[in-house]
Amino acid sequence: MSALVVTRDLDLWNLFCRRKRGAPDGWQWRKIETVGDHRSPREHCASVIEGGVCSVLYASGKRKGQRNWTKRDPLGDRTFVISFAEFDAFIAEVELETGSCLTCFGTGQEGRSWNIKTGVGYETCGKCQGTGLSAQKSTVTP
Repeated sequence: MSALVVTRDLDLWNLFCRRKRGAPDGWQWRKIETVGDHRSPREHCASVIEGGVCSVLYASGKRKGQRNWTKRDPLGDRTFVISFAEFDAFIAEVELETGSCLTCFGTGQEGRSWNIKTGVGYETCGKCQGTGLSAQKSTVTP
């Protein structure tokens, strides 16, 4: 397995489904639905992830460059149910592996707001306090 590089483009849903559920190479999610009462504790909720292997892109028109899901490989279609608790544990595992905070993707800044004129407004990451390191890496042991 190659070393995982943490960037804002890292898609943890795709990574989880490939590593933990055996989704094939090239598999991408296309629909995520939360099941359970969103007002209940996180351990009582889950996500249903649908996806497949789609390498055909639209060549022209308003969708140019986007995946053409009507031409996906039907053998690659998969649906997974992932509990929030299991996904949270996976995030902690990836943070330990990479040493980077996945809330801010190692930048120390997380998005707090968005405005049509100014774009994304960033603040210091509340999870890593701006260090960009995972909780396991930022604690110093004597």
